[in-house]
Amino acid sequence: SNTVGVTLSFDTRDFWLNPKEGRYYTLDVKQGWKYATSANSNFFKFGWDANHYYPIFGNQVAAFHIGTGIGYGDVPIGEIYWAGGANTIRGFYPSEARRGKKKMIMNAEYRLNFSDLFQGVFFYDLGNAWDYGWPDTATFISGWGPGVRINTPLGPIRLDYGVPGGKSFGEGIMHFSI
Repeated sequence: SNTVGVTLSFDTRDFWLNPKEGRYYTLDVKQGWKYATSANSNFFKFGWDANHYYPIFGNQVAAFHIGTGIGYGDVPIGEIYWAGGANTIRGFYPSEARRGKKKMIMNAEYRLNFSDLFQGVFFYDLGNAWDYGWPDTATFISGWGPGVRINTPLGPIRLDYGVPGGKSFGEGIMHFSI
């Protein structure tokens, strides 16, 4: 499909690679269409993300994220929302992820900065993706666990051990992302 979109952002973070305080908001609007001999389709997506960073004391930071999104029309599979995996709700394989035209994701992290290059993290993630109706928190999935970050000039290297809600620590999944 073809898409046209715009993203508006507001950023007061002190350092984008490893923020210790500030806020970062984004608002995304995307229009998409596909004209083919087999079928024509149209879709529209609207998303909002809010990130807050609070210094606790010394080298400790509390980080919070909430992300919502909604798609209208014939949203193609490459444009649907996912809940579950390294960048949404840790502790789930991609095959276990929830998918749909709507999403709500919440993440909370406690970060301990050992240096400008290395930090430890403890996280809790909650959310879902679905197709119809309002969010039903009873169907949300969650994950928690520890992680480490190595901040490089190209961006952070993340290694997180996510444990799905309701499972034991030994049943977690290692997530690696750059």
